[in-house]
Order: sequence, then C-alpha cells, then structure tokens
Amino acid sequence: PSEHLQSLHPSVFWISKSNQMKQISKSIESIVIQGDVGNDKIPFKLSNLPSLITLEMGHDAFEYCHSIVFENLTQLKSIILEWGALEGDARESNELIMRNLP
Repeated sequence: PSEHLQSLHPSVFWISKSNQMKQISKSIESIVIQGDVGNDKIPFKLSNLPSLITLEMGHDAFEYCHSIVFENLTQLKSIILEWGALEGDARESNELIMRNLP
C-alpha cells in the first residue's frame, strides 16, 4: 500500500510478503495480508498478539499451507478471508489449531 494509505490507517499492519509476518508488533490492532502472499506451503501462525482485533486476508493468501495456528489472540473479533485464503492442500492433511481466543 502507498504511504498515504498507511498514514490513514496507522494501526493496520499491511503484509505484502510472507517474511513480513516476523515483523508484527504486539501493539498492532489490525492486520491486512494482501492476496497471493505465502503461497509456498509455509505454515501460517498468529500468536501472542494481545491488541489484535481484526485480520483480513486477500485472495489465495497462504493458499497451500497445511498448518494454521491462531493462539493467544485475546482481543480478536473478526477474521475476513477472501476466496482461497488458508485453503490448505488437497493432497495432504491440514491442521487448524485455535487456542486462547475470545
């Protein structure tokens, strides 16, 4: 996203590459993961984010991951998944772990 868009929504962490997942701050209230991020079967994990309220994932974000973890997200209210996000792998077992959510 442009700097202008980011300035309008400073509490939103915008992710356009999967390696940015490591940079998420504990004070972030919203995360937007753009479409087609993380399509290389890497695991998806969001944990220990006490301020996170919303997560939005674009089309095909983390499409082929087969391990998904949501843990210790005590303020989480909303997860919005566009088509194909966290779809999993049809040829392997898929795992969804959800712990300590509201």
